[in-house]
Amino acid sequence: MSETIQAVAWKQWCHRAQMPCAGDVVTVPVASAQEGRQARTQSVRVRVVDQGVVLQSIVAHKRQVAAPDTTQCELWLRNRSRDLISFSIDRAGKIIASCWLPAGTLDGDEFLFALRHLATEADRLEFLMTGSGE
Repeated sequence: MSETIQAVAWKQWCHRAQMPCAGDVVTVPVASAQEGRQARTQSVRVRVVDQGVVLQSIVAHKRQVAAPDTTQCELWLRNRSRDLISFSIDRAGKIIASCWLPAGTLDGDEFLFALRHLATEADRLEFLMTGSGE
């Protein structure tokens, strides 16, 4: 798939799944609305690269993490048990959830599965590290 076609394709897949896109960011629902609470969502950035697509979501900023001293070890342990999603800390201290998908055989079902999985894992870790899912 060419970069242009792929950029159009992922936006169409998100539109069909009723996930709004603004530029290269998709708003992914991770929990439905409950009485007195709004539905929770996770913002996921989609980047088309040479050989595939990279999905990324900010889990938490450094100042939000309850126990920053143990963060690197926690992320290392989580990464050991996951094949699709990885967690890292960027130069600004933000915790980022990432996923890379190869372009050659990528279809809508696989893309949406990975997008939802990344959003769910990012939301779960955000809650565990900050005590908030907002």
